[in-house]
Amino acid sequence: MPSAQSEVPHGLASLPPFPAVTAKLLRVLDDDRVSLEEIAELVSSDPSLSIKIIKMANSPFYAVQSRVRTVHEGVMILGLNTVKTMTIAVSLTDGLRHIRPPQHSFDWLKYWQHSYATAIACYKLFGAKQRQLRDQAFLIGMVHDIGKLIQAFSLPESWRSLEHACLNSGLSYESAEIQFLGGPAWKIAVQLCHSWNFPADIVLGIEMLGSPASTDDASLPHRRGLAIAHDLAERAGFAFPIANTGTSCNIESSPELERIVTSLPGDVATQVSILGIEE
Repeated sequence: MPSAQSEVPHGLASLPPFPAVTAKLLRVLDDDRVSLEEIAELVSSDPSLSIKIIKMANSPFYAVQSRVRTVHEGVMILGLNTVKTMTIAVSLTDGLRHIRPPQHSFDWLKYWQHSYATAIACYKLFGAKQRQLRDQAFLIGMVHDIGKLIQAFSLPESWRSLEHACLNSGLSYESAEIQFLGGPAWKIAVQLCHSWNFPADIVLGIEMLGSPASTDDASLPHRRGLAIAHDLAERAGFAFPIANTGTSCNIESSPELERIVTSLPGDVATQVSILGIEE
């Protein structure tokens, strides 16, 4: 049986480089001297990216008080961190659009719905009072399962065996991926994020979700928030298409959490539509 070590790296090698505009934007945003005008000009240099950013800014999810007509307005209203988050989200989705495992072995649409539901729940949990953590958590929620997408794309038959074992034999996902794929998906996600020069805090978040024992609470303040967001996504009907992933944190319900769960279907549908994610 082929192993993750032998064939998944091929899947990584087949991925395109991160879009040039986004790669440059990530570098520029790390510079404290950058101006809002420079960011707007850089984003505007990619017409497809600009259109999607403006559509996202005008979606009910961001609840802006006046309609955003240009990228410059979006940057001014939403702020640098949120625009950075939106840009990475759009570029990541576009960059992985051709990574589609065989339909009989992996539900591509449900994968993206789960990813965006987790990301949106993260965003809403942290809210306006923790904006930096909020934007970091959104991206971590969005990319945390990328390794599973690449596993299913690179090793479709092994993935089918894993899925069958999880759904029919009660085997946990963590045990099944070792048995059928030779290694954990989160390590593949970390490899990908490193190769695309993602911010270090995003990589740390993926490591935390994949291997909680490898990080401490001080290293990632929003550890529990990420786990709660994952649970809320499942509660709203956006569970990852394989059972027994072992990520539940057994949270108690509250009015705030129930509002997030209730809003997730509409928010996810909007994001998926804007980004052109289809069956």
